[in-house]
Amino acid sequence: MELWTEVRRRVLTGEIGKREACRQYQLHWQTLEKILGHIEPPGYRRAKSRKRPKMEPFLPLMAEMLEADRRAPKKQRHTAKRIFDRLVAEHGFDGSYGQCAFACVV
Repeated sequence: MELWTEVRRRVLTGEIGKREACRQYQLHWQTLEKILGHIEPPGYRRAKSRKRPKMEPFLPLMAEMLEADRRAPKKQRHTAKRIFDRLVAEHGFDGSYGQCAFACVV
């Protein structure tokens, strides 16, 4: 993080040029462009979202449940386990609890 801010400060104030920054800090040109384009490191970014063939039809139902939970009192909100149980009982979901719990969080 300190390197990130130092490189940004020195290049953006004109103290050193981009080519000199790459040389001094041993950075690839694209890395320097990323540093200059973001105030802080952006972290991992997935190129495209994961495919979830079993979960896809149930995502709108889960979103509806979670949206209703926002208006409900805290003690009456769904847990991931309860959402999974409802999907299995009411909608015939045949996936595993792990898939359902992960989709609830995402």
